[in-house]
Amino acid sequence: MSGTDIAERLHKLHEMKDGEDVEEMRQQLKDMERTQHLMICNDLSTVANHSHLVFMVACLYDPACFYTDGEYEQLTGKRISIQTKVETPSVYIIARSSSSDKEQLCYVETRLECLQDLSEPLTSKSGIEVNDKMRFFHGDTPARQYECGQQKGGNYYCAICGASANRVYEMDYSFRCSHMSLADRQDLVLKGPYGKKYSLQNINKPFQDLTKDELMGELSARGIYEGNTKEELRTLLKEELHGVQRVPTLMYHNPDLPLDEINCGDYEILGFEPLHDISHHIENILTELPSHLPKKEASELNALIEGKIGSQAQLLLDTLVEIQEIAYNSEAQRTPRSVLRMHNLTWYHAMLCRTVIGFQLKKLTVRKFYGTYFHNISHAPIQNRLISGQSANTEEQERIFNAITNITRTTSSFHADHRNKDHIISNILVHLQAEKDLSTNHNVSSVEKQQAHVSKLASSLPSFSNTIIPKEMLVNHPSSWQAHLERISDYLLAGKGVWWNESDNGDINFFDAKGNVESSEAGPLLHHFRSSSFKGWKWKHGSSSSNPVMPWVQVISDALPCDGVPNDRMIDDVVSGEDGGNLLCGVAAKDLPEVVGHASGVVVHDKVVEDSGHVKVACCDIVDADVAGEVLGDSDVSFDNDVSHDGEFVGVHAITNQDNAVTDIPQCTFEENLAIKDVTSAENTGDDSDILHLIIL
Repeated sequence: MSGTDIAERLHKLHEMKDGEDVEEMRQQLKDMERTQHLMICNDLSTVANHSHLVFMVACLYDPACFYTDGEYEQLTGKRISIQTKVETPSVYIIARSSSSDKEQLCYVETRLECLQDLSEPLTSKSGIEVNDKMRFFHGDTPARQYECGQQKGGNYYCAICGASANRVYEMDYSFRCSHMSLADRQDLVLKGPYGKKYSLQNINKPFQDLTKDELMGELSARGIYEGNTKEELRTLLKEELHGVQRVPTLMYHNPDLPLDEINCGDYEILGFEPLHDISHHIENILTELPSHLPKKEASELNALIEGKIGSQAQLLLDTLVEIQEIAYNSEAQRTPRSVLRMHNLTWYHAMLCRTVIGFQLKKLTVRKFYGTYFHNISHAPIQNRLISGQSANTEEQERIFNAITNITRTTSSFHADHRNKDHIISNILVHLQAEKDLSTNHNVSSVEKQQAHVSKLASSLPSFSNTIIPKEMLVNHPSSWQAHLERISDYLLAGKGVWWNESDNGDINFFDAKGNVESSEAGPLLHHFRSSSFKGWKWKHGSSSSNPVMPWVQVISDALPCDGVPNDRMIDDVVSGEDGGNLLCGVAAKDLPEVVGHASGVVVHDKVVEDSGHVKVACCDIVDADVAGEVLGDSDVSFDNDVSHDGEFVGVHAITNQDNAVTDIPQCTFEENLAIKDVTSAENTGDDSDILHLIIL
């Protein structure tokens, strides 16, 4: 291939990197085209009245090493789904086992033996060596918890971020919970002396029966010196561990062994599984929603069937329908536009749940409705950035388990003499292999019928418009809105008018519906599991030298003198201080009066003092963004001592005019990270005080 052909191929795969020469690009493409990524699934169900554990392995579809549907049709004239063919799972292990970790851990050594063989490349018929890489684990919530060593149930059930069950409905909290890789979990368990000691002894739950002295020693090693009673110490340790109860499953026999040494350096857990998470959340919605519909509606049945429900409730259902659609999309349908759509839908749906359903539930408990299925959907957009919903779906694995059940029922004798595990398992394996070899899998026709029926129903759905976030919702949920913007900041970097715009009434309009461009030269690129990871991916990686332009709606509180304060919704100019000060903003072309002395930005230096969580003083310069480095005046901004990180109001004092006169600034809403936005003159506020605008960075 020529250098131009290689560059075009990498660009098509969204893997083009700046600064690489032809040989580097050639090697990169060669590695991608000769690497297959594997995914393992764990399922537990009843076969012949006994619990059986089944592991299945599938190869993930990657357009870098497999034909696309269009390419295959050009070659053969046949129109088939290549992704479906490639990702058909194969049974790997069938074992008689209960749901307890103790029994399931018995099969770890067998899995490790197979993983060691991944270091040996395969050779194709044409003599090309192909490498296999174990990439993902997926399954339902108990399976994910088992694989990563997370507790089952309790207040920390999430196998991805360890979020507290009592706060998962706070989207700003959930969105900012750090993704925990398997290596992070290993380090967390082994950080203290007793976690490491009992893990090396292969104790399933090394923290369960620690004495008071051991608890104190374990906490001290983690820098925690609080607590007096044993119960207090135990609670502190639980909060520190966030539900992690042991090292990940594959490290159980060698807790301190690096993942790279078992060929699992890139192995990650998928936090969202469409089949179970979406279906159970739909069940919860349909159970609770009728109790929250207006009484004037004829009946709950008519409200649901005929669509005679309020606009908010209809939006709740519409967003849920679209989330499910994207969660089942193929790799070919995964584009930057659909990724943005998934981000917007999941955030908007969560806000609508709080608005329509709220917390005064009638049929379900708050814990059940805002539980694991609700929380797992918050992981769906990030997961969709790397892997398609079709790949993460376990429907095919469920069909195989159903086939196993049918084989056992129709071909096995249930007489007591034959009802043993060896007979059941060997019979299943023989029949599964025979059906595969003879291409007579009895599920094929039913699957095709199901897919045709679903496609027909999907085609009858209305065309959904762009996501429009009402200004009222932004004002009511500023923290969650900010957290949402942080997760889509790579789209905001493209600038206003590319992926979003603002209506005259202050609503934010995202260009994410079908019919808009699927990608933009302004970015972002489409990420992929072949070169990106959940742990390593952050929007900041793409914006280290620039600053996101964010849709911003000022929150007007009762503490302000009037509601006539102009809205400024953008970060504009790149303003930086000579001494490494932090960029805050500019105000060019924003229908605001000029800031003092024609300044277009404010730079706050790094000299910020924090005392008991209270920000006290930040030194800043008022600068002119149009004249690099020109300082128009110094200004001190001091936050009162009653500043809190819990959404309390804060009184702000600032020197804002050229005469350096201290002016009292009305109270503004405090968020986790505050920065000066700009200063609005008094003549536009109807008050003798200037208004200090703040933006969250």
